[in-house]
Amino acid sequence: MDLAPADDGIYRMDVASGDYRLILSFAQIKAHQPTPSMDKAIHWITHLEANPSGSRFLFIHRWTERVEDETCFLHRLYTVNGDGTDLHMLECSDHPLPQLADDFDPNAVGTFDYEKSEYQISHPMWKSDNEVIVWGPHDVAIHYHLYDDTTGKVDVIGPGILIENGQMTYSSDGRWILSNTYPDADTNERVLFLFDTKTGARHDLGSFYTPPDLGKHNRCDLHPRWSHGNNTVCIDSVHEGARQMYLVDVSAITTEQ
Repeated sequence: MDLAPADDGIYRMDVASGDYRLILSFAQIKAHQPTPSMDKAIHWITHLEANPSGSRFLFIHRWTERVEDETCFLHRLYTVNGDGTDLHMLECSDHPLPQLADDFDPNAVGTFDYEKSEYQISHPMWKSDNEVIVWGPHDVAIHYHLYDDTTGKVDVIGPGILIENGQMTYSSDGRWILSNTYPDADTNERVLFLFDTKTGARHDLGSFYTPPDLGKHNRCDLHPRWSHGNNTVCIDSVHEGARQMYLVDVSAITTEQ
């Protein structure tokens, strides 16, 4: 089995004609600034997202020797032109993996332990054509980081306030970050919140219970997202006993000041 094939990877398709072509292969990605941990690992990509103008897109490159245990996944964050040229690595979280030991029990890992890892690169998204926000490590510290894809500058967003991994997204005016936490280990509650990048204030919108017996196959993250006018947000939740979609009016916060 070829663990990083040269004839598969990222494809570009013309929606009108249906024509498509391979623009970046797994072999090319593996060969870009490789590390020893990649030698015996299987490689894949995830979280593809185009920037607002469609000129570049981002993706996460992941690799592992143990597919069944996600705590063994390693991560790199990339951007690239729409035709597969100008490949740019923003971050790499390669690190030693004691989980590869023969006596490691993946069943001992909690449902959300992977999302809370200090090495996780998670939920990247474009703020603008050249800015990418992501939860991930940089300079030996994990934060919400904002990368400038042009200059390479990296800024910490919400230091001391945004201290947990979340599924973040910007409001259309770029002022507000909508995000959430993962369930607390003791209360099984997760918090939905807004962060004001102008004032540095965090506004908690609600806390939502998730049953602790929901595993990887049927868990329900909040997946918060904006309405076009930045006045309402939508979430998924199981706090009332069944998976539902909910709308939350945030206009009292987003229209202030």
